[in-house]
Amino acid sequence: MQRYLWVLMLFTFARASETFILLFGHELGIGVVELLLLWAALNLPKPSPPRRRALANYFGRGVLILIGWSALAVSFLAISQVTASTGLWTVSIFYGLLIGLSEGAERALISDYASPDERGTAFGWYHLVSGIAAIPAGLLFGVIWHVYGAAAAFLFASLLALLAIVLLRLWAWPVRHHYNE
Repeated sequence: MQRYLWVLMLFTFARASETFILLFGHELGIGVVELLLLWAALNLPKPSPPRRRALANYFGRGVLILIGWSALAVSFLAISQVTASTGLWTVSIFYGLLIGLSEGAERALISDYASPDERGTAFGWYHLVSGIAAIPAGLLFGVIWHVYGAAAAFLFASLLALLAIVLLRLWAWPVRHHYNE
């Protein structure tokens, strides 16, 4: 579980706030109303918790995490190349469709790693790690954006996500999944 938490912390550094996508849209010259519609379109396709559970039971939690994290890596790589509103819309909808798959699976994997009497502590560590990493992650993303531009910040986040995917698969991948309802 410690390996998983370290990898999750690294991935949290890649998971820039979705607000940066809107800020990038603003830099592209997208108007406020269209940005609000983009925000809604980004969040609308995320699967509901019951649907995520069904997918996790069918595909496995680790697979959904890999899909979600890969979607972030590919989306941020694509955003780093976007130069127009239509490209940002396309990438944002793709991102919204797939990133929601990993959200519940990340937490559910904690149940797989922890014994029943340690789950409370394990979830505490999960939230501590992801919470502690979130603020410096946003600051790092913002500094890279400020110094090198939006494309560099999204590219950096994409590369961090790819590294987290490799580490998850090679270093922290669960040997066996067991699903506790």
